[in-house]
Amino acid sequence: MARFEIPEGWMAQAYRFALDANPAQEAALSSHASARNFAYNIDQTTTQINTKMTVAAERLAVIAAVTLPITALSSVIGMNVIVNDRSDSVLLTILLLIMSTMTVVLLVWAKRRGWW
Repeated sequence: MARFEIPEGWMAQAYRFALDANPAQEAALSSHASARNFAYNIDQTTTQINTKMTVAAERLAVIAAVTLPITALSSVIGMNVIVNDRSDSVLLTILLLIMSTMTVVLLVWAKRRGWW
């Protein structure tokens, strides 16, 4: 269906025009056209940069989410386990295994969520 139907009895007529510009007008017209292209290209570049920054921020958030529990655990318990003369190697090994397990579990969880 046409967007606009001509009523019965009317006649449609079309015209085609061409610009006959002098050199000064041609320079102005080409300047405006290139400015429009420049603005379009800047917009495209800005969009690409914003997308890359968003992806980088998401990756950094995942890294922070994975390392935060391990950092908290190691800072609180590490001060009480690693002492100069009285270090308990069995307890230290158990803590390292727990922290490694937490890291693997969080990375698998992030992968399943599509964050990594």
